[in-house]
Amino acid sequence: MSSSLKSKLINGPFDDPGLYIYFPLVNRAFLFDLGSINSLSIKEILRIKKIFISHTHIDHFCGFDHFLRIMLGHNKTVHIFGPDGILKNIEGKLSGYTWNLVEKYQQGLVLIVSEVGSKFIKTKKYLCRERFLSSDSFEQTAFKDVLVNESGIKVKTRILDHGISCLAFSIKERDFINIDKSALMKLKIMQGPWINDFKHALYTDKNQESIFVFSTKKDSSNTQYKFILKELAQKIVRITPGQKISYVTDVLYSESNKKKIISLCMNSSHIFIEACFLEKDQKLAFCKKHLTAYQAGKLARLSKAKKITVFHFSPRYLNLSDSLVNEALSSYHTITKC
Repeated sequence: MSSSLKSKLINGPFDDPGLYIYFPLVNRAFLFDLGSINSLSIKEILRIKKIFISHTHIDHFCGFDHFLRIMLGHNKTVHIFGPDGILKNIEGKLSGYTWNLVEKYQQGLVLIVSEVGSKFIKTKKYLCRERFLSSDSFEQTAFKDVLVNESGIKVKTRILDHGISCLAFSIKERDFINIDKSALMKLKIMQGPWINDFKHALYTDKNQESIFVFSTKKDSSNTQYKFILKELAQKIVRITPGQKISYVTDVLYSESNKKKIISLCMNSSHIFIEACFLEKDQKLAFCKKHLTAYQAGKLARLSKAKKITVFHFSPRYLNLSDSLVNEALSSYHTITKC
C-alpha cells in the first residue's frame, strides 16, 4: 500500500518557510508554519485541519490573516499548535478586526489553539459566531512530546532554542499491514471481511497473545478459525513502514538542540531543515541563532534521515543557492566521524 501523505514546501528557499502535508485518502491537510501562503490555492487552504507554528516571527506567522480570510464563512474547525505566547499572539490578531457581522454567518469557523510549554499544553477555543472573544478559562493537560495521535497519524514536537522557544516537528504515519495472499493459500484460508477485523486488532495494539476467532463468511455459517493473534500475524503479515516527515527551522546549533533534533527526527523518511548560512559564516549563524548548511546536513545524517531538503536561505546568498544545497548534501553524505 502506498503512503497516505504527500509533502511539499509551499515557497522557494529564499521565501517564507512552510510545509504542506496532504492526505489524499481523506482530503485533508496539515500546515507547518504560517508565513506567506499566497502560493496555496483556496482549495488547498480549505483542506487544512491543523496548523503547527514553530514560532511567531513575522516570516512564520504573517499568513494568519490570509488563512483567516479564506476560512471565514465556512463550517470549519481548525486546531493550531504553537510555542509559549501563541494564545496571546492569536488573540492579538483576532482582536485587530471588527466582528459585528459574523452573527449573520450560516457557517461558523472555530479555532482551537494550543500553547505548548515544557510540561503542559494550554488550550483555548475561539468561535467566529462569538466574535472570537477570549475568555479567561482554558484547558490544561500534561505534555511530553506528542501533539496529535489520531487516524494513524502521530505528530511530535521538541522545544528548541532560537533565543526564544521554537518548535520542531515530526509527523509519522502508522506502518501499513499487508496480507500475504500466498501465505493465506498455504494455510487454506479464504480472504474475506475478517481481514479488516484482523488489521483493526493489530492497529489498535490488541493483546498479541489473545485468541483471534474469525470466519471467512459474513454470516459465520462456515468453519471458524482460531489463532493466537501474534502467531497469525507472523504467518500472513508483511509490514510496509509508514512515512516519517520532520520539519526543523530557526534553531541555534548547540549540544542541547542537537540532541533534541536527532531524537525527534531519527529515521525520518524525509527531513526538511533550514540552512540559512554557509559554514564559512558560522559565527554569523551562531549570532543569528540559525543553522549553516553544513550543520543541517550533519543533523540529517546523524538522524539517519533517508532524504534531506534544505530551505530558509539567507538573502545574502541570493545567487549562491547551489552552494548552500551542495554544502548540506556534502555534509549529509560524509562518512567521517562527527
